[in-house]
Amino acid sequence: MKNKILTIFVAISVLALMLTSCSSSSASTATSWGGATVTDSAVYFANGAQVMALRLDNGASIWTYPEKMVAARTFLAAPVLVGDQLILADTGHLLTSINSRDGVTQNWQFTGAKGKYIDSPLVVGETLIAPNADKSLYGLDLQGSLLWTFTAENSFWAQPASDGTLVFAPNFDHYLYAVDLATGEQKWKTDLKASLVARPTLVDGVLYIGNLDGDVFALDSAKGTILWETKVAGGVWAAPNFVEGQLYFGDQTGIINILKADDGSVVDSINVESAVIGSGAVVKDGIVFGKENGDIITIGFDGSNLGTKTVGGSIYSNLSINGNLFVVVATKGANPLVAFDTDVKQSWVYTTSTKK
Repeated sequence: MKNKILTIFVAISVLALMLTSCSSSSASTATSWGGATVTDSAVYFANGAQVMALRLDNGASIWTYPEKMVAARTFLAAPVLVGDQLILADTGHLLTSINSRDGVTQNWQFTGAKGKYIDSPLVVGETLIAPNADKSLYGLDLQGSLLWTFTAENSFWAQPASDGTLVFAPNFDHYLYAVDLATGEQKWKTDLKASLVARPTLVDGVLYIGNLDGDVFALDSAKGTILWETKVAGGVWAAPNFVEGQLYFGDQTGIINILKADDGSVVDSINVESAVIGSGAVVKDGIVFGKENGDIITIGFDGSNLGTKTVGGSIYSNLSINGNLFVVVATKGANPLVAFDTDVKQSWVYTTSTKK
């Protein structure tokens, strides 16, 4: 019971931090977590006040943006690479495209939002969809021109999903919205009982998403009808990993849940004794999850515990993987970013001393 109370307290603290980041108070209160993206050529790391490009092989710094920190800008969302463009979303209401090779050249900057960007934009073909805390989704082309705006009753925190025709966007007002990718026109909305901060997972026309009360849903993506609903122990903050017909995801009470995707029945509930806030990374033998206590744990596809390693700090962000490498963002730890191979062996560590 003590551990459960502790993990709930931690999750509430993270929520308070996020709420603060969406308010009009100083952005300096929201500098304690970030996101990273692994690409074929580099790792791009949003580390609060700045974004770093790191070498894929050893984590050495290539460039830092902006060169001088700006108090009003805090980067929480993982950068998005589109060709040579690196799209950066910040809490200073700005969506910025820079050249990914030099980290200096600005391609364009969208200034139309009035709130903070908490999660990364989604790119679908030639369209970029950016969720914002000002209650709006912004559809832009890849030159930064506004195509459409969709406004709801509350904040959009999470990156949406898309099937190439519709955009599926979770909102803090309890609704999952489907809007037309080309026009931003609403096609349907479904009430999912509690606030939605998790990204949805879309597989074969079915959307899977959990809310902050621990309700997990499968929905028909064409109509928005609920196919099944399952209750888990705690609030769900991130998209489930879908592997061979099963969903794997953590919750704020420190349980990693495995559900059957076809009917939502519980396969296993594994108590890892610390809140699991971000999505996992699928590796050779299972799925690696980050824990609030600074450890990573590998859960086999059969639910077995394949081992724990300590990274340090606290892990709130999604684990990012590409090919043979995944990275872990550690909040307030000695090593803010640690890279592992898919055998879960440490490859390199980024620290301030790694900079050129």
